[in-house]
This record gives sequence, C-alpha cells and structure tokens, in this order.
Amino acid sequence: MSPNADLLLQLERRLASVAVRRSGLALCLFGEAGIGKTSAVARLLKNVPYQSATTRAVTLIAQVIQSLPRPKRLPSWLEAKLNTDLSFQTLLGLLEVNAPFVLLIEDWHEAMPAAQDFWLNLALAAKQKKGIGVILTSRVAVESGLESLRLLPLDFASSTALLEAQV
Repeated sequence: MSPNADLLLQLERRLASVAVRRSGLALCLFGEAGIGKTSAVARLLKNVPYQSATTRAVTLIAQVIQSLPRPKRLPSWLEAKLNTDLSFQTLLGLLEVNAPFVLLIEDWHEAMPAAQDFWLNLALAAKQKKGIGVILTSRVAVESGLESLRLLPLDFASSTALLEAQV
C-alpha cells in the first residue's frame, strides 16, 4: 500500500463532500518535486460527479477565467464582468455558478508573491462557498491559514507504478 493511501482517501472523501454536502474545500497538497501531487489529484478528480479544471499558478487570471466553462444562463452582474473586469470577484462568481466545481492550481510555489496571494485568497474564499473547491499543489506548505497536506515521497513500488502509469 502506498505511504500516501490514507491521505488520498481523506482527500477523496473531501472532494465527494463538495457535491454531497455542498461544502467548500480549500487546501494545499505539498511535497517534493516529481512525487505525483498533480497526478494524484487529477486521478481523484476524474471520479467526481462534477466538473473541474486545472491551471498553473503562473497563468494569467484572465486566461483562467476565459478557460472555465460557462453555464447557458449567467447572472447579469457576472455576464457584465466577464466582458469588462477579469478579476478576483469575476473568477469567484464563475466558480459559484459552476458549482459544484473544483479548481486545481498547480505549482503554487512558482508564482510571483502577488499571484500566490491571489490564489491563496481565492482558496480561502472558496472554503466559505458551498460547492466550490480550490486545491493548490506546491513544493512547500502554504502558511497563511490554508490547510496543507504533505504527500510523502514514494517508495520503490509506488514510484514504479507511477512511472508505468505515465508511460
């Protein structure tokens, strides 16, 4: 059994609660480079009964907003913002209208400090919204009020399985 099996099971349950209880989710999954943080979350997101999206922390906010799905009917305030104001409130509003929805933000540690603050604030806001999840992956724990879960280095068998799955 993988050294991370319990942690991933816990994360799977929390992802399910976004839809079932329509609670918010915000956390950082951190660990060493190349141990499968993004792969683990991506596998879990394939099994949830709702939409999700993945972006890199260095991606421009406007590009993230443009890439997210649009419901057929948007609130008028959000529709107006999508044409003029590609900002925090617009992104949060778009996540809300798509709820239940999880946004995976990869490599938070690579972003500039202002972008790190943006993603952290988005995650903290999502935690307060029902049906929205924001998960950051990083090589370091986030120290500013966001729960951080450490993915442990893989043993030989788990490393082999991860590499085989990638090939």
